[in-house]
Amino acid sequence: MTGQFKLILPAILVGGLLQVAQAQNLPLWTFASFQNAALAEKMDTGLQVEDRKNLNSIATSLTALRTSAAAAYGSQIANPRELKKAFAPGYWSAMSADYDSLVKSRTNSETRSGLLALVAADLAAKAAYIEAAKTGAGFSGNFPSTVTVTVKTVDGNGNPRSNLYVRANPEVYGINGSPLYIFNSATSPLTTAPVPPGRAMLWVEDAAKHRLQSQPVNIGEGGKDTDAFTIVVP
Repeated sequence: MTGQFKLILPAILVGGLLQVAQAQNLPLWTFASFQNAALAEKMDTGLQVEDRKNLNSIATSLTALRTSAAAAYGSQIANPRELKKAFAPGYWSAMSADYDSLVKSRTNSETRSGLLALVAADLAAKAAYIEAAKTGAGFSGNFPSTVTVTVKTVDGNGNPRSNLYVRANPEVYGINGSPLYIFNSATSPLTTAPVPPGRAMLWVEDAAKHRLQSQPVNIGEGGKDTDAFTIVVP
């Protein structure tokens, strides 16, 4: 899907809902530990109705993802270090960000509902991607976990804007100074990077790291292994 973006970013997402861990400090996880964290969260009697709906969605998506991962990697998925080796690095990091956010969601009542909603949306998008990719041409039975994303930067009149820098994070982490996904070069006006399917936050910076534009996106919608976005930069 090719999109043309306008700045409609909710203020709560700027800087992320949580203090972002450095990529090397993202927590190890398994599908079992992820599901246990969701179950523990559901035991809280103070949850809002929408929070429970999101936790049910999280559990459903995790079951679907776990089934597909087990078919691809077998018993490896029960060991957190083996699971990290099996998955593409970006996909593992995105799932770890969701797990990290779920575990920490109970520590701040002001951001809890927002975190649960973002985690639920990302896992649902990832589960939908797996199902759609299975029906696409060339699916080999492995666990499809990377989408080649191309971003084009233009001005308000559609003219190319070059020498800008595209960054991305899992949507739940929002915009911050330590992006998990860095596109391969300055825009010319195109730039490309492998990014996991699901919900992500894209943003554009100049050489001085001033943020110029940003937008939440659903990467790989429909099971595509390539995706493209056009970002209008002021």
